[in-house]
Amino acid sequence: VLILHGINNDTSFGYMKSLMRACTERGWVAVGMNYRGCGGVSLSTPRSYTGGYTGDLRSVVLHISSRLAKDGKLFLVGNS
Repeated sequence: VLILHGINNDTSFGYMKSLMRACTERGWVAVGMNYRGCGGVSLSTPRSYTGGYTGDLRSVVLHISSRLAKDGKLFLVGNS
């Protein structure tokens, strides 16, 4: 389960940790993704976070998918 935080938040927020914990308690692998420039990470590129740019999310989905079993499923959870 790939969990995405809301605007002006990051993966350190309580609702993100709670959701990741709920997933792992059910036996699922859960990961939170910080958007570009969120979570106290300095930008290393000229592009900052914008909801209209999906390239970072696409890259993460492709990376995780490449590590799953052939019949593995990836679910995304978005928060707003």
